Amino acid sequence: MYKKPLLTACFILAIVSFSKSARDVPPRITSKFPKEVAYKEYERAELACEAQGHPAPSFEWKKDGELLSVTGHRVRWAQPSSGTIAIDEPTSLDEGIYQCFARNAWGTAVGGKTLFKKAVLEPFPSVKQPKLHYPTIGSKFTLQCTPPMSYPQGLIYWGENKPNSRLKPIENTDRVSLDYSGNLHFTNIQPEDSRSGYSYACILENPTLRSLVQGDDQIISPVNATAVEPRYANPTLMWSSSTSPIAIWGETMKMKCIFAGYPTPQVRWERRSGHFSSSAQFTSLGQELLIRNVQFDDEGSYRCLANNSDSGSPVFQDFQLTVESMPYWREGQEPEDVSVAEDEPAEVSCLAYGKPKPSISWFINGLPVEELPEDARRTVTDQSISYSSVTKVDKQVIQCNASNAHGYILANPYINVVAEPPSFIATPKSVVKVAEGENVTLTCRVFGAPKPVISWNYLRTHGSDTQPITPGGKFLQQNTGDLLLKDLLKSDSGLYVCAASNKFGNDRVTSEVLVRERTVITEGPRNRVVNASTAVVFPCDARTDPLESSNLVIEWHKNGKKIDFLHHPHMEHSAANNSLVIVGAEVIDSANYSCVAKNGIDESVATAQLFVHGLPDPPIDVRLVNGCHGNRAELKWLPGNDNNNRIIEFVVYSNTTYDPPDRFRDVIHVPESLHSTTLTLQPWTTYSFHVTARNSVGESRRSRFTSEDAECSTPPAAPFRHPEGVCSVSRGEDELVVVWQPMEPADHNGEHFRYVVGYRLRDEDKSEFKELSIDDWRSSEAVIPKQPTFREYMIYVKAANSKGEAPSSNLTKKVGYSGQGLPLISPEKFALVAVNSTSAEFSWSAIREDPNEVKGFFLGYMIKFWKTGDPGNFRKENLTLRSFVSCPAQSKDRRRRMTDGSLGNKDLVTGRTDNLWPNSVITAVVMVMNGAGREGPTSNSVEFQTPEGVPDAVTKFEVLERGSNHFLVSWAPPKESNGNLTGYLIEFEEAPSGVVLNRVKVNSAARKKKITGLKNDTSYIFKIRATTSTGSGQEIVLHEKTRPSSVPSKPGIADVKVGHNFVVVRFDSSTDGDDSANPGSIHCVEYRLHGDSAWRRSDNITNGATVNVTGLDEGAAYELRVVAFNDNERHSTSDVTVITTGQKADTANGVVNETHLKLIAVAAVLFLVVFIVCLFCYISYSKAGIYPVNKEEKKHGCAAGRNDEPEFGEYVRPSEPLMTKSTSSISSLNEKKSPEHIESDNDSLAEYADPDPSKFNEDGSFIGKYGKKTPTNAKDAPIVSFSTLI
Repeated sequence: MYKKPLLTACFILAIVSFSKSARDVPPRITSKFPKEVAYKEYERAELACEAQGHPAPSFEWKKDGELLSVTGHRVRWAQPSSGTIAIDEPTSLDEGIYQCFARNAWGTAVGGKTLFKKAVLEPFPSVKQPKLHYPTIGSKFTLQCTPPMSYPQGLIYWGENKPNSRLKPIENTDRVSLDYSGNLHFTNIQPEDSRSGYSYACILENPTLRSLVQGDDQIISPVNATAVEPRYANPTLMWSSSTSPIAIWGETMKMKCIFAGYPTPQVRWERRSGHFSSSAQFTSLGQELLIRNVQFDDEGSYRCLANNSDSGSPVFQDFQLTVESMPYWREGQEPEDVSVAEDEPAEVSCLAYGKPKPSISWFINGLPVEELPEDARRTVTDQSISYSSVTKVDKQVIQCNASNAHGYILANPYINVVAEPPSFIATPKSVVKVAEGENVTLTCRVFGAPKPVISWNYLRTHGSDTQPITPGGKFLQQNTGDLLLKDLLKSDSGLYVCAASNKFGNDRVTSEVLVRERTVITEGPRNRVVNASTAVVFPCDARTDPLESSNLVIEWHKNGKKIDFLHHPHMEHSAANNSLVIVGAEVIDSANYSCVAKNGIDESVATAQLFVHGLPDPPIDVRLVNGCHGNRAELKWLPGNDNNNRIIEFVVYSNTTYDPPDRFRDVIHVPESLHSTTLTLQPWTTYSFHVTARNSVGESRRSRFTSEDAECSTPPAAPFRHPEGVCSVSRGEDELVVVWQPMEPADHNGEHFRYVVGYRLRDEDKSEFKELSIDDWRSSEAVIPKQPTFREYMIYVKAANSKGEAPSSNLTKKVGYSGQGLPLISPEKFALVAVNSTSAEFSWSAIREDPNEVKGFFLGYMIKFWKTGDPGNFRKENLTLRSFVSCPAQSKDRRRRMTDGSLGNKDLVTGRTDNLWPNSVITAVVMVMNGAGREGPTSNSVEFQTPEGVPDAVTKFEVLERGSNHFLVSWAPPKESNGNLTGYLIEFEEAPSGVVLNRVKVNSAARKKKITGLKNDTSYIFKIRATTSTGSGQEIVLHEKTRPSSVPSKPGIADVKVGHNFVVVRFDSSTDGDDSANPGSIHCVEYRLHGDSAWRRSDNITNGATVNVTGLDEGAAYELRVVAFNDNERHSTSDVTVITTGQKADTANGVVNETHLKLIAVAAVLFLVVFIVCLFCYISYSKAGIYPVNKEEKKHGCAAGRNDEPEFGEYVRPSEPLMTKSTSSISSLNEKKSPEHIESDNDSLAEYADPDPSKFNEDGSFIGKYGKKTPTNAKDAPIVSFSTLI
């Protein structure tokens, strides 16, 4: 609207710059004048007025049409040469309508009128007592507010008034809302509207005075506040704004409806004459329709509608909106200044629009044109003032006033009479770059008087002839002189010349137009729909004119605004391919993303939409309607934002008095179309609820708790049910023990909760039940003493509290039994059937299952055994023949049912144990066992010998030394040898191949072994088992890795024993003394006579740390050193030690050294023993197919030549098993019994034994092992038959 005046102002400045005569310019006011200015009394205020012109204009003000004296006393000029006035300490006398005038020799400009008025805020009438109101719960109600005088118009709201505290504003909700007059409406009254006795107050706030006043206190005391549920009320219109509102174009319009009803009505809007404009918003929880920047298209019919959960058709209110406007200038048609030469015509137009149509009033230099002398050259119409011919004295400022019922607009165009040759006030750029297909305007604005004639010429690039441009087609010359070039091609490049001329002269200006290829995006982003936290990549690539490729820039915009990556750290503009990367996209990242490729001439844009689906926001306004009454409550809420993914359902959670604070129960799932639910509540419970929303992405965070607003507690009631799981258990033989499942506090329903236990003998039908009260709700049993042993009872357990007992119809009486005693009977003919090292089978005569002798339910037998002579260290084997379940209680017959319903052979029972001590003399007995686990007297005992078994696993299997090519492993003997140990078997293999490389057998006295010839930096698996003559025990596994190949650590000489012709050298494999040492796998001693150059070597040592060197000269000095090897090429040596051998005794003197003779004799014996042992081991190893590791090492010696030593990969697995199992010809448990044996396939207790005889107890005992069995592992060696030893 203001583009033309700004251009005109620039035009004036150009006139002043280019022409001496043009310096004489009529005044133009540049300030904007508000319609009203409110001032605070005695507080300085200003009224602005600024103007331009030449000579500089002077100013004057009028107040209420009278000239205002700007004396400098109280009303003064704010600044020199300024028309703004300052009013110091204004009072009510300064109120009025002010108008500014700007004058110079060439005319007078007039400003708009401003109402200058004192700000006022009067108090509310004084009231001594609060006003009391008694509305009924559920009914509508309005608190009236009659605000006092306020200028400017004040802001009205209501607050909660609490003594000695700040006023708290009352928040508007869908149930409590404010109308435009300040009245507070309640769509339905609720108990919480009492505000706990605090009062309501209407407040009026004046923004200019920055103060407020408070109305009288009003108290609401609802009637029937304790009612369980208000009565339903259909929605009715309670208040609405004007139904025929008039909106002013460009301003903001509001329409509002308030409906009463219970439950609270939900309000929505619809436009009956089309769609809502983009500027329409719904505020006040849907009650208000707000339209910003009203346009004429917004005119039409609107309707607000309301319904609640039970209503049918909605109630509505219609509005007919009319849109009018105050006068306005259309863009490009504002009144413009006119500059002409003498004797030329001049015309000033005033085309104003408005609804209703504005009337036009004309003024010249501030005077109504009607009051001016007649002028034959002047013509006045509703739209213009024109002169047929002007002279210099016709310079003037013309005022055009357009007004209607909504206001006025005022323009001050002037007529300026000048005489000037053409001069350019706006020229085109010297070089203009433009893309193909686009339009460009070449600016050419010229001042001159008379008005110059403007023409355009064209010189094609690389051409020499200038061609005049004929307006039309793609060339369009504007009224201003500008040239519009449309739909340019590359061939349109060239020089464009603007020429201007009048009778006083001519001038020209040139611009070169360069047309470039368009910028094109070759790969752009595509629409994406993702879940939150997903990474999103939008690609982008573009091409442009080759001459502009260096200027090509690619940017990313979000919703049309360039992305600031510093403020969006999770977004990245990839420099490699110009793509946009969004790491962990969030819901707020949902937007339109645009790739913008530009080169400073044109740009290309490709846009894609990103929808990020996130978890929904939690529901809001979660509340219990009317609190919590009885055993039902209504819960309501409003949905939160669905975050681009439709809500599927709402989930209601509860937390009660009986739950931990952080435990929430999933109460109910509600469809997304419903925003309320009715809940069934438990008596004597305090509840807190919250709600979540769920969509396809997941579940939202929880809402606010209802307990934050109001407590929900229910009254007590009698229990709904009795305890469950009532039965009896057997303990003391003179006790009746009744047990049940305790009832949780949530089921108590009231105070003083207790259990009532009833009982009587079953055969005493006519006797009354005796009752026992248990006050501790945690109790789960009642022990009733002094009862006969193993009698049948009728029992029950009731639940009761201060409100009474649970319904008797839910009470069930059960059968129970008093305690079981010690059995009086013992089995006979207990005998051993078969035995091996760990297992034995027995038989005995079945007992007569008389409850009086068993003293309870017959359960089975217990085999008890111990090492003869040590009865205190016994073991037991439980042989259960009957399944016994104490709860739920059943009849005696059902209590003692068989496992599979068949007793088989009723005269004989067999049983087995697999938990014997090998190689031991054992004594065993059998006893009767009843349902209480009580054991009767023992049977006759049997004594027998178990054969030797396999040993337990070795202990403390570990690596003592680790090198590049060897390990030194150690172990401790097994805890139980179960016989005489014959040795240890060591296996090793590369990991993870699983192929055994070698087995090493060592004797039973060995505790460590060096394994050599291994690969460096390789993982190995070592296994060790102890052996007896029966076989191998459980293996122990060790995982270790050799060190990387390196020179072995330097060995050290620990000690040297010197003889007359030998030495014994003891060495340490490493002198480093830490874990990083790499000891050698093979050692030897090198020696030489002191002074010799050649070294001699001893034999290799792979195990041990001692080397014997013999054959030395007597009384000679020798140099000794220890050499450590890992492979053929890597070795290290110790420091050299010098020793001197001894001398033999002087035989000439006939003296014999007795000590030397003894040493020789001992050495000879030791050598013979070692030789015999080595020979025996060699023969044994050869027969067993066992590879002696040091055998190959010994062949190569400690010296060179080890390059031919084979790797372990060449070793093969022995072709024969390590040990073979001897076949026993004697009977075992695997053998089929002969007919004279008692057991048979068709007559066996196995038919009703436990179906899984392989089940063991933790102590190794088994349940139900008797009858015909088959060994399942290597430990089940044949069981040898023996005659029973009595």
